[in-house]
Amino acid sequence: MPRSRALAALFALQLLSILLLTQTWYSISMAPNGHSVVLGDYAGSDANPSAMPTLLFVAVALLVVGFTTGVGRIIAIIAALLGSVGALVLTGAATLTRNISALDSSLDRLTGIAQTHGISGLTTTQSAYAWAWLACQLLISLLLVASLWWQRNWVPGQTRAKAGVEADAEAGRRSGSRKKPAAKKSAIELWDEQRD
Repeated sequence: MPRSRALAALFALQLLSILLLTQTWYSISMAPNGHSVVLGDYAGSDANPSAMPTLLFVAVALLVVGFTTGVGRIIAIIAALLGSVGALVLTGAATLTRNISALDSSLDRLTGIAQTHGISGLTTTQSAYAWAWLACQLLISLLLVASLWWQRNWVPGQTRAKAGVEADAEAGRRSGSRKKPAAKKSAIELWDEQRD
């Protein structure tokens, strides 16, 4: 895949991942007297505080991939991959187990009951945004692994057309056929050709 397409896809998915993390992942309610009371709706970034800095780190690493070459590009891709996989593993584990321990202080404030004394009857509802985020992060991680392979063919500072012209020239050199360079014309000869 060309560098521009790969980076565009990775940036778009990374922005989508950041957007999904800021959406409501958990709705917590309790029924003290048989009537359900919603205590609060919480974003994924509230329930997983380390996820947002990690996603921003991956976004910066992707920016670095866009303007580096050689070993620097490989290091930036590996850094983005490690950040993406780290966020996927840590936040994925918390999502699968519905670990909302990061919300304890908010729940203490809302209920007036310390978590250590035990709150009974809490209902945690998980939205589809959490699963969409996991799918998005998995796709980003897979694209980063593929980018390690694709980056070998990314030629710096060249468009596809220019790279094709140079490839044709290289093929001509290998086959041994050489065109004679055109003789340079003087300014007067060029003027005469233009007037005709």
